[in-house]
Amino acid sequence: MKELEFRRVAVTGADAEALPAAAALTDKDEDPTAHAHDLQRERCLFCVASTRARDALYVSYTGAPSPFLPHRGV
Repeated sequence: MKELEFRRVAVTGADAEALPAAAALTDKDEDPTAHAHDLQRERCLFCVASTRARDALYVSYTGAPSPFLPHRGV
């Protein structure tokens, strides 16, 4: 089955405060293994959203970018 794709995809709110979602993460001190698993799941969801774009991907954020975004020198 072919995965769903769109000509253009916009991922909004990709800032450090929102992505990864704090509510989706187990506290690192409580269970480091679960925290790492949760972090990987959040990264995978971001990756899935980003790879649905066929022609263009637009990513926006305010403040500091998410650690999931590649760093680019400006």
